[in-house]
Parts: sequence; C-alpha cells; structure tokens
Amino acid sequence: MTAFARFFRSRTGRLRPGWRLAAFVLALCVGAGALTGLWIGLGLPPQRFHGVVRALPQLASGVLVLGLALGVTWVLLRRLEGRGLATVGLAPERGARGWGLGLVLGAITPLLVFAILRVTGHAEIRPEPASLAAIVRATVPMALAVLLLSAWEEIAIRGYPLQLLAESWGPGAAAVATGAVFGLLHAGNPGANPAGLVIIAVNGVLLAWIVIRTGSLWLACGYHGGWNLMAAVILGLRDSGAVHEGALLRAELTGPAWLTGGGFGFEASPVTAAVELLILGGMLRAAERLPGHEAARVFYAGRRSPAVSPSL
Repeated sequence: MTAFARFFRSRTGRLRPGWRLAAFVLALCVGAGALTGLWIGLGLPPQRFHGVVRALPQLASGVLVLGLALGVTWVLLRRLEGRGLATVGLAPERGARGWGLGLVLGAITPLLVFAILRVTGHAEIRPEPASLAAIVRATVPMALAVLLLSAWEEIAIRGYPLQLLAESWGPGAAAVATGAVFGLLHAGNPGANPAGLVIIAVNGVLLAWIVIRTGSLWLACGYHGGWNLMAAVILGLRDSGAVHEGALLRAELTGPAWLTGGGFGFEASPVTAAVELLILGGMLRAAERLPGHEAARVFYAGRRSPAVSPSL
C-alpha cells in the first residue's frame, strides 16, 4: 500500500473513520444546502416568524431533514461498511418499545421542572384558546414536527458519527465530543446563553453514553422527542428561545433569569440541570435493563464484530 493510500485507508484496506465521518458531514451539508435552496426557490414560508415556530413549515422541514439523515446514514453504512441501520440502534423490531419508553422518560423532565417552579411561585400557566380546527391545523402538525426533528438531531449526532468517533477515540471521548457539538449547535438560537449551552452539552454527553451502553438510538430519539413535545407543544414553554404555534397550554416562568433561564428558556435553568441529571443518571444506572441492541452496542463501543450480518 502506498503512502497516499495509507493516508486514507487503514492496514485492513478500510477507509479510516475520520474520512468516513468527513463523508457523512459533507453529505449532510450538501443535502441540507440543496434542501434550503429548494425551499427558498419555491418561495416556501419561513419556519419561524417573529419568534414563533410555525407548525406546517416546521413539519415539512422535519420530514425533509429526517429523510436526509436516514438516507445518508443508510447509504454510507451500505457502501462503506456493508451493514444496515440496525447496527446504529435503529432495528425496526426494537423500535416501538425503545422509542415509547424514551418518549415517556423524556416528557418527565420539563413536567417536573415546571412543577418545581410552579410550587416555588416562579411559574404560571393558562390554557390556550383553541378550536378543533386549530388543533388539527397547528397542534397535530407541530407535535409531529418536534418528534421528527428530534429524531433527525439524534441520528445526525448520536448515530453513525458517534460510532465513528468511538472507533477513533474510544466511547468516552466520543460521548464528550458529540455532547459538545450538541451544545454548540444551539448557540445560534434566540437568547442563547453560556449556562444553557453548558447544560445542553452535559445532557448530550449523558444521552450519548446511554446510547453507547444500550445500543439503542430509538431510546434517544424517543427521549429527545418526549422532552420537546412536553415542553413546546403541551406546556407551551419557551424552548431554545422560541415559542411554538399550536401549544395546548402557555406556561410562563417568572423570577430571576438565573433561575428561569431568561430569554433562552428553561433549558438554561439550574432546576432543569438537576432534574435532567437525575433522570439521565437513573437511565444510565438502569442501562442493562433498558431496551437495547447487541449488534449496535458493539459498534458504539468502538469495536467491529465479524459476526454482524451485512443485512442488518
């Protein structure tokens, strides 16, 4: 093997994990750029208008980017690794249980945070007036949108890229790296502040470690989706600096910004940090009993298993 070839490939002839990761990121960026250009070219409405996330554009965006992430992951796994989506923790037969459990556990966090702030006199809530037509037109599409977009983020960050980083650096460093990226991706949101970004990054590390321990990306997709669904659509809290159209309730946090998270929302609150640490920490302790996938666990641990069928 020439020096040029060794720069790209390992001794086994496989493309090095860093180059596979670069191919994944490049494909996502090119795909996202193409979708953005198409969106603008067709004159479609913006997803956010005056700080309010709009339901139908958000749903369309969720369908497109989730399809992009799944497509890029599937193509690269097949072309570069000879394996399928089950080996990144997306086995269809394991989906309902893992995603459903994650959904319930994820919804608990914002609900507990709101309850604590409510009891201490730092939260108020009121129902949003909504007709059946408004629920069909806005609430249902927004609920679907947050679930799709949550899954897109998990697949794009804690799916194949987490496995590639684990192969290069080990699972611990991979969890830290993806958690940091997860936090930084929220830096452009309205009202973003250092406390909120650090809390999001730490939670990202813990969630990545849960995926590594269980081999279930379904679990992470459900957790992330349940979190956003409860916060943005049911309680109507300010989520990552924005409110969402179609919320069933409208929760307002009152008090000092250090406690409520200020303009960024309750993600930057120390109460959220404590509650999420409790829940994610509990999930880590119970990882052996959570729904998982052994074939995926092998890859998330940074190892390759010759016993894994390419059809998986």
